[in-house]
Amino acid sequence: MMRLLWKHLPASCGVMIVVLVGNLFYLGAKPVAVGLFQEPWDKLAHALTFGMLAALWSGVFRARRPWATLLVVGLIAAGDEVHQIWLPGRSADFTDFLADIAAAGLVVAATRIHGSWRSVRGS
Repeated sequence: MMRLLWKHLPASCGVMIVVLVGNLFYLGAKPVAVGLFQEPWDKLAHALTFGMLAALWSGVFRARRPWATLLVVGLIAAGDEVHQIWLPGRSADFTDFLADIAAAGLVVAATRIHGSWRSVRGS
C-alpha cells in the first residue's frame, strides 16, 4: 500500500496544488476576502497556506529539490501579492510575502531534516 502511495505522490500533490492555488486566486478575488483576517492573524493565514503549498511541492519533487520548491512557492506568493493590487479593498503587502517565504522555508527545512533522519535510521 505504501509503495502505491509513494508511486502516485507527485500526481496527487499536483492535483492538490491546482485546487489550492486556484482557490487562492479565485476566492481571493471575491469581496468576502476583504478584511477576512485581521492583523496579525493574516500572517498566520499566509504562513499556513504557503506552508501547505511548500509541503505539496515537496511531494511533487519528492523532497529532492528544495530550491525548486522555494522558487515555485516564491513565484506563487509574488503572484498573489501582485494580483491583490488590482482587487478592490485589497493591497499588496511585502510582509505577507515574507510570511509566505518564511513558512515555505520552514517546511522545506523540515522535509530536509526528516529526509536526513530517515536515511540515518535506514528506512
